[in-house]
Amino acid sequence: MITRGSHLTNSPPLSSIAGIPPTLSFAYSDILRGSVAELNVIIDFNQYDGLTFAKLSHVISLCPNLQRVGISVFGMQPQGRDVVGTPNQWRMRRLAPPIPDEVLEELRVAPNASRISELKLNDWSDDPKVLTQLLGVWPSITSLKIAGKLPTINNSIDSALSTTPLDTAPCALEALSLNCTTSAESNVDFIKWLLEGSRQTLRRLEFQKEPSGKLLEDIFVRSAFPLESVYLPSCASPAVGQIIRHRFVRTATPLLNEDNEIDGDHALLQAQGLKQVYVEDPSTPLKFLVSTIRSGTIQRLGFGVDGLTDLSSVARSIKAQTGLRHVAARICEGGGGNLGLGSLRIACAIRGIELKETRDVKEFRAWNA
Repeated sequence: MITRGSHLTNSPPLSSIAGIPPTLSFAYSDILRGSVAELNVIIDFNQYDGLTFAKLSHVISLCPNLQRVGISVFGMQPQGRDVVGTPNQWRMRRLAPPIPDEVLEELRVAPNASRISELKLNDWSDDPKVLTQLLGVWPSITSLKIAGKLPTINNSIDSALSTTPLDTAPCALEALSLNCTTSAESNVDFIKWLLEGSRQTLRRLEFQKEPSGKLLEDIFVRSAFPLESVYLPSCASPAVGQIIRHRFVRTATPLLNEDNEIDGDHALLQAQGLKQVYVEDPSTPLKFLVSTIRSGTIQRLGFGVDGLTDLSSVARSIKAQTGLRHVAARICEGGGGNLGLGSLRIACAIRGIELKETRDVKEFRAWNA
């Protein structure tokens, strides 16, 4: 793991330090580089002589079996070249690209470029274009976790300020996790752009912050994403609950072609049924929990429990159905004294359902993986 302030220096060879013969030193170095499957780094533009994308690209190119990359970006980016003749307000805001073109090309041609399948990006920089740049060089990414600021779809006449040089995101995602605000229309537009190429592949969707109803409706109702797993921070809104329940019933949906039209050349049909639902907040309405249990498709259910959660009704619903295989209960404040916990444990035991209980929200989220 490379952390903030790390440097790449010309250190003396291992053999001169430990007395190891040069041939063994090189072999040992190859073994170490080949064993790296995940890399997590922090880049702070405000830190003098800290880790840069140029140094990071060199490290990445040295790890042939690298599959997972995590990058946290902070700070003010350096000023780019001034362009004479542009409006003053744009000249004052013009910044150098987060990742220079030559660095992007180095990442693109690296031997391990096609192996990188998971990207975790926490972007709190002042100009969040890093995500679109990385997606352009790593189209093999299937799992994406985003936190911080989202890029926006920018139709400015100044092409240099555009954050989306590609018509659609080049990757076909299987899993997407969002820890960002999605209430603004520009955020919704970007996510729709991001998922345009994932209509036949996206199976896992996770929100760490409350998503907008407009975004959920587009993903769950209007699109043919083959979603199997959903994680929500809360589901207090009846409208949100109704949108999610739309995916509980298995419905045969014709496959779509590249123009999002029904493909008449394929007789195959795709089942649209959620198998896993996790809702973190204990304010989840009982109606939603019961309908989830009775859906017939849900196999894994996680929900928050406080002193007001009607666990007795949940237990009765569990006894009356056979689809569930796993139940996860996040015990919130007051939940430990809920008198219905005993009924829930008995109901799961009778049905042979695995029941896990935790007070740790991180552990609860990990069970969703």
